[in-house]
Amino acid sequence: MKIEKVKSKLKKVFNLVMGVLLPVTTLLVSCNTNALVVHAAESYYNKGNTVTFTTNYCNTKDKDHTYRTTQTGTIQANADYEIVAVLVNYKYGVDFDHSTLAFKIIKSASEAYNLQKSGVTSCFGTESNFKDAAPLSSKVYSLDNLPSEIYAKGNADGSITVSCSITGCKVFKDSDSLNAYITSGDTSGMIELDKDIDDGVKDPDIGYLHNLQMNQLQSGKQDENGIYERYSDRFTWDDTYPEYDSSYLVEVRGKCVVQTRGFLGLGKTKTYTSDIENIAKDISYNDLEWIVSSTDKYAPFNSFINEHMPTNLVMTGVYGMRDLYFRIYKWSEADDCYHYGPWVNMHFVDDDVWVSVDGDTTMGDFDKDGNFIVDPDSDYGTGKKNDVGVGVGDTEEDAKKDNDRRNEEKKNDDGKLDLSNSSLTDIWNWFTTSLWNLYNSLGFIPEFFQKIFSFLPTPIYVFLGIGIVIAIVLRVLGR
Repeated sequence: MKIEKVKSKLKKVFNLVMGVLLPVTTLLVSCNTNALVVHAAESYYNKGNTVTFTTNYCNTKDKDHTYRTTQTGTIQANADYEIVAVLVNYKYGVDFDHSTLAFKIIKSASEAYNLQKSGVTSCFGTESNFKDAAPLSSKVYSLDNLPSEIYAKGNADGSITVSCSITGCKVFKDSDSLNAYITSGDTSGMIELDKDIDDGVKDPDIGYLHNLQMNQLQSGKQDENGIYERYSDRFTWDDTYPEYDSSYLVEVRGKCVVQTRGFLGLGKTKTYTSDIENIAKDISYNDLEWIVSSTDKYAPFNSFINEHMPTNLVMTGVYGMRDLYFRIYKWSEADDCYHYGPWVNMHFVDDDVWVSVDGDTTMGDFDKDGNFIVDPDSDYGTGKKNDVGVGVGDTEEDAKKDNDRRNEEKKNDDGKLDLSNSSLTDIWNWFTTSLWNLYNSLGFIPEFFQKIFSFLPTPIYVFLGIGIVIAIVLRVLGR
């Protein structure tokens, strides 16, 4: 009886398997070889992909003018197509001039076209063209105005430089490589356009930023609490290498720190330090400055800050920069990689972010364990303290001019105090700066207050110390 039941179950299993295999077998027999090959190739297609790109093009062939173009955008293919890109080289006469990436859409081995609306679900972005610093023209990317190509590479002599970042699509070195992929799924002709600077070569002929300085710019209207609309940092350096052409660029990385205190600032201080993140690159060395808004400077650390900043009313927290790193680099056509110089590290105080001021600037490099090793033979020696300036204006450009004026006055200062032609803002800035410098010059007193009033939040014992300094100043003035 048991044997009969087993046979019955085995028969059901056999019938079930045959019910699946027979239709499949019939389908395979009915298909010819070419159809199977096409299906195999199409399985490589990444249909419905989303492409994001950013390019910065700079042309200095005209000695009197500099032409720049920025392109940024996002394109999404519809579910039946894949967007790819192919490198196209252009010549100026017989010489190589520059390269672009031309977008293509693929549906099957027999259906590949230039980028067109029928293969795209969405597109948005902008293209802006400049002559020197003045806007020349612009366009908005959309389904009705798709970007056919974007700038990809500059030329060997450095008169045209391009930085290009593209994600979400395959990039092929030429049309033959693209056709091989379309017909057979062959990806051997793919290239990696956006190479990492760290994968390049450290070049002893590339120098570092000399006399790197940071200044603070405050611009726009002030609210009822005296807060400006825009806060920016302006970094400047000397023109130590006038022979550097437009191919020499600067990149910036940084490290952020968050400090928290529990129970209304009376609790224990906890410090969290981020990993080093990329903040900016493709900054022209010849600009001799870089201006970044506070928003953009902290943008790479948003997740880190949100993770560690207090979310309740009991705890208090503050964040700031722990380190900024700058280095010069350039693209080498001969080596097909980047060449770069040593880092300049602008380090901020370690102990307390609540009253953080600029620390030392040094030059050096990272060892294999990620530790920064200072080069004492550089201009910065074992550490050069920065003197942070300020600039205020209705616009950022006005604030920059005000910053230049203040720095020039500082250079020409003979040590005598003359406020006869100063505005109330200038007098207030001088007064607060003098108080702060006096406070810092008192040596052991800040530490003395910190130890006695360590149970209080840092801002409170700082204001206590400043209060005593003000009392001393008023007493002196009263005499």
